[in-house]
Amino acid sequence: MKSYQILLTFIIIFFCICGSPVFAQNITDCDLINNNIYGPSFYNISTAGTFDETTTESDTTNIAGRYVYAVTLSSSIGAGGGRADYTVSTIQGATVIGGSGGDPVLPGWYWEYGDTTTARTNDLYHIYTSPGTYITNLTLSNAADTTGITLNTSTTLTAPTISGVTIPEYNVKDYTVTFSSTISGATAYQWQYSTNNISWSNFAGATSDSFNWTSTNLGTYYIRIAASNTDFTVYSAPQTITVHPLPTAAVSVSPTSGPIAHTLTLSSTVVNTIPLSLSYQWQKSSDATTWTNIGGATTEDYTGYVSFSSAGTNYLRQLISAGPYPGVSNVVAYEATAAPVITSATASPTTGEIPLTVSLSATATGATSFKWQKLIGVVWTDIGTSQTVSYQITTANVHQFRVIATGIGGSTTSSVVSVNAGGRPVISITAPDYNEIYAVNESIVVSASIVGADTISWSFGDAGAEGDTTANPTTVIYRTFGKKTITLTASNAFGTSTDSVTISIGGTNTRPFATATLTAIPTSSLENLTDIFDVPPGEVPDVTELFFAIAEPYENAVGVFFMLIIFGTIFIMLWLITKNVIVPCIIGIIFGTFVLAFLPDGYYGPAIAIMALSITGAIIKVFMPPRP
Repeated sequence: MKSYQILLTFIIIFFCICGSPVFAQNITDCDLINNNIYGPSFYNISTAGTFDETTTESDTTNIAGRYVYAVTLSSSIGAGGGRADYTVSTIQGATVIGGSGGDPVLPGWYWEYGDTTTARTNDLYHIYTSPGTYITNLTLSNAADTTGITLNTSTTLTAPTISGVTIPEYNVKDYTVTFSSTISGATAYQWQYSTNNISWSNFAGATSDSFNWTSTNLGTYYIRIAASNTDFTVYSAPQTITVHPLPTAAVSVSPTSGPIAHTLTLSSTVVNTIPLSLSYQWQKSSDATTWTNIGGATTEDYTGYVSFSSAGTNYLRQLISAGPYPGVSNVVAYEATAAPVITSATASPTTGEIPLTVSLSATATGATSFKWQKLIGVVWTDIGTSQTVSYQITTANVHQFRVIATGIGGSTTSSVVSVNAGGRPVISITAPDYNEIYAVNESIVVSASIVGADTISWSFGDAGAEGDTTANPTTVIYRTFGKKTITLTASNAFGTSTDSVTISIGGTNTRPFATATLTAIPTSSLENLTDIFDVPPGEVPDVTELFFAIAEPYENAVGVFFMLIIFGTIFIMLWLITKNVIVPCIIGIIFGTFVLAFLPDGYYGPAIAIMALSITGAIIKVFMPPRP
C-alpha cells in the first residue's frame, strides 16, 4: 500500500473514533462548558427587551445527529454598569431525527457582541464599557450541524451625564459645607471620599445630587459623586477639599495689674491656615464667661484705654475671624484696683468776712496722695498737695474748691466744696443833713445808701420819735427839742455795719415865736439840766448847745441877724473900752471864721458881715491919720 493510502486510512479511522459530539465540541472551542440542550429545541434569550429575530432551520434528509432548530435571541440591560444579560430556554418541543429522544446534544456557542469583541462561551451576559447601540450575533452549532444558525439582536445602553460638580476648596473643622452637582440621566447617586484618591468610601446617607458635609477631622480629602442608571455607573472627576482648624492666637497684656481704668497694650500672635483675610476684636470680661467688645480694639495688636466694670481679676481675649469662621485666643488676666473712694471733703468755715482763712480737709480710702484745687475763672488751679490745706480768701465771692485723691487704682475727684466769703454791708446815711435844724413835729426824710445788707434797722434816738425802722427811705417825726442821733444798722452773713447822723430839733410848727423862757436850773440838779437840753442822763450840754438854747427865742424874732446885733454891740463896747478899734476888729475876724467853720449854713451871712465890718475897721485904723 502506498504511503498516501496509509495516511488517508489513518485519517478516516481517526475521524470515526474522534467524531463524537463531545470531541467535536472540544475541538471547536476549548472554553465551552457542557450544557444540557436537548434537540430539537428553541433557545430564548429572555429579559425585558425586544427579541428581534427568530430563525428556523429544518432538515428533511433525516440524517442522524441533525436537528431542527427554532431559536429566538433578544437582549436586555442587566444589573451593573454596561451589562447585557441573555437567557436561553426551551420554548417548543421537537422530535429527534436519527437519534434517541433525551440524548444530549452539546452545541457550540459563538458570540459577536458588536463592540469588536467575540467569545465562545455559554455565559449569558456581556459587559459593555461605554454606552451605545450594539448588534449582538449568536451562532449555535454542534458536531452534527457545523453550519448552525445565527441569531442577532440590538442592545442600546445609555449612561448618566455629569455636567458639573461644585466642591468648596476648603472647610473648617466642625463646620458644614455643601457639595452639589448637575447630572442628567441618573436614577441613583452616591457621594464618595478618599484620602489617597485610590480607595474610596461612601458618605453615609449621601444619595442625592447634593450633600451637606460637616467635617470632623482635619486634612485634605478627595470628593466625587457616582451617578447610576440601569445601564451604567459614572463617576465625576475627583476634587480636593482641605479641612482647616479655626484661627487661633496667643495673646498677652501689659501691664498685668493697675487701675480699674487704664491704658493697656494688648499683643497677639495669630495662627491661621484658612485662605481668607482676618478681622480682629478684643474683648473683656469680669468672669471669663460673659464677654464685651472693647470699643475701637479691632487690630491685631492694640494699645488704648480700657475700663473694667469692677475691681479684682478681669479677663481679656481676642476674636480672630477668617471670613465667616470665628476663632478665639487664649484668655489673659488683669488685676484691676479700684480708684480711691473719697469719704469726705470739707471746708471750715464755709462762710465769713474777708480776709477769710479756710481750712480744707479730705479723707479717702485707697489714696496715697491728695491735691487740692481752686476754681479760678474756668481753670482748676492747684493750691496744695496735703490732705489738709489752709487757704486765705481775700476777695468777696463764692469760692469753689475740690480735692483729687490718687492711689494705685487711679484718681478720684471730689464734689465741689463752696465757701461764701465777703464783707460787711457798706452803708452811708444820705439824709437828713446834720447841718440842718428841723422843727418839732416836722416830717423828716431819712435815707441811706446800702450795699450788701440782708437786714436793716433804724434807730431815731428818741423814744417818742415816730417812723418806720425797717424801710429805706423812711420818715421820722420828733415831738421834743434837742439833738437827735439817727443810727442805721445793716447786717449780712459776714457782719454788721452802722452809720449815724445827729440833727437838731430847734423849733415847732405850732407854737408862737419868742415864747420860750429860760428856767432856772439849780446848779446841784444835773437831772434837770439833762431833761431841758435833751441829752442822755449823766451828760452836760456843750457850750454851743447852751448858746443855741439861750439865743433861740431871739433868733426866732430877728432871724440870723440877731447874731450880727449881738456882735455889733460887743464890737462897739470893746472899741470904747480899749479906745482902739484894732482889738474888736481882730476879735470879729476870728469869730466870723469860727461861725463859717462850725455853724449851719444859715449863719454864713452874719458871719461874713461881721468879718467884713472887722476888716473895714482895721483898714480905716491903719490908713486914717491920727488926730492932733
